[in-house]
Amino acid sequence: MANNDFDIHYVANLARMLCLRSRRLGLLLNSENILGYVKKLEELDVTGVEPMAHAVPLANVLRPTRCSRRSRRKPPWPTRPNRPTACSWCPRSSSDAA
Repeated sequence: MANNDFDIHYVANLARMLCLRSRRLGLLLNSENILGYVKKLEELDVTGVEPMAHAVPLANVLRPTRCSRRSRRKPPWPTRPNRPTACSWCPRSSSDAA
């Protein structure tokens, strides 16, 4: 690689990745490809091109957010205690009944 200051272990540590010896060469080659692509992009003439945050128009494709009443469904925890305590109640199983 042209830049000898590039440390694959440092980059892997920043990305919180485990840099194994078996994968070190592949990670180094991938990073060289990425940095080479960035070098090519630096050669482009971008005079007159307005900066943009997204390559495509940003639009909300989901339904609009609306406030609504809480669900009237039964809670998913039917065996919870009726009063707030630090303990939770569990029903007896058939083997405990004996």
